[in-house]
Amino acid sequence: MSERPSCRCLLCRIEEKLLKEIDSLISREKYEVLHSVSPPLVGFPQSKLLLAHLRAGRGDASSDQILLELMKWCDVFHDGLVPNLFLLAFLPMLHATVRQVTRRYPSLMWDDAAQQATLVFLEFLHSTQFRRRISHLAFALARRVKRRTHAWARQEIAFTDAPPLSILHADFDENSFERLVLLRHLLDRASARAIIDTADVQLLVQIKLDGEPGEVFYEELGLTPNAFRQRVKRLLAKLRRMAATKPGGPNPRGNSK
Repeated sequence: MSERPSCRCLLCRIEEKLLKEIDSLISREKYEVLHSVSPPLVGFPQSKLLLAHLRAGRGDASSDQILLELMKWCDVFHDGLVPNLFLLAFLPMLHATVRQVTRRYPSLMWDDAAQQATLVFLEFLHSTQFRRRISHLAFALARRVKRRTHAWARQEIAFTDAPPLSILHADFDENSFERLVLLRHLLDRASARAIIDTADVQLLVQIKLDGEPGEVFYEELGLTPNAFRQRVKRLLAKLRRMAATKPGGPNPRGNSK
């Protein structure tokens, strides 16, 4: 939830509008009421102080207490004060996610990706799944936004950018294409024979076939970049051992299938 340079993109325009709203007299009065009945907010007599704290935080237990308290009042202040505070607190994360997606998929429009990321955020914020959480709230929100926005981007590209085989460039690397087909086949075999867990198969599909950057998964899996790379290497080593085994032969895990 860190700060980022301001620009004139859709998200920054939303931020400007929401900041004006929560600085209105009515919203300030409502925040004073919220502050007076919420012990976790005692150190934040003004909403801008609360937002600064949340944006500077690391999604730890301290921020969990504040976010849980805000969730408790989310449906009480019907003018949208609390959802607006949530959105403002996480706008830097949304901005970073959209920047990452549009760099990865440059044919996508920034505003389209921004709208999708915001929609995912708000839907998850109001979902029963999120309301039942009691810890790691910031992590859960960031993970949902990143995963769903990247998934949306891949789907958009599949519909708009993927050329049919008949119009591929003449210098298309057939060897590379064959390797991708082989990897897809190996992943299907690995999943069918339970050599690699379904979640790990999906991980390899997203990294090796869909081309999704590995940094998307570091935080989600709770791994350092080096530990993540080692995990991917071990999974690929399993595939190589399976590729060297005749179909129907011994299971590379050492069991009969």
